[in-house]
Amino acid sequence: MIIGFCKKCFEAVWHRTIWVLFNKKEQNSARKRIKNDQFSLITQNCVGGVIYKLLGKRFDSPTINTYIYQKDFCKFCADIKYYLNCELVFFQNDSDTRCPYAYLGDGDKRITIQFTHYHNEEEARNKWNERKERIHWDNLYIMTNDGNNAELCDFNLLERVPCKRKVIFTSKCRPEIADSFELYAMNGQETAV
Repeated sequence: MIIGFCKKCFEAVWHRTIWVLFNKKEQNSARKRIKNDQFSLITQNCVGGVIYKLLGKRFDSPTINTYIYQKDFCKFCADIKYYLNCELVFFQNDSDTRCPYAYLGDGDKRITIQFTHYHNEEEARNKWNERKERIHWDNLYIMTNDGNNAELCDFNLLERVPCKRKVIFTSKCRPEIADSFELYAMNGQETAV
């Protein structure tokens, strides 16, 4: 019992002090190396916000603090200007009442966005609208992964997206997916492609 308690205390100290110091060192190093000062990073999960924060940059992407299922994310990127001109239509998701959910688009083009780190619809709408106006169309990057039951046809939609760079992290070597990069840390994770 005492050993388990001591282990938890050590882990808490590690995460609160040592990791913070290490993280600050990494942040300072990354901030000194970056030459591309104003960019928009479109991501399907919270990783975009983490990268912006690490680099000390303003959030110039509406997808910050959101989660978009992979199939919907590929549709969003393939026709991003259409979706950014659509109004968010909020709805109640009965399985998750902790954060707002919204639809964008109509019919077959409708996608769902989960505003993971927002408390209410007003906050989510305000941040979405504010950040979509700050997109740097001439300096646009897309980052995603091969999870969430995505299929090859979903990633094929990304091939025609005009942007500076696309990165699709995969759990194994996937030469059939353009712009894919294998992450060994993702090995063993469920993917459908």
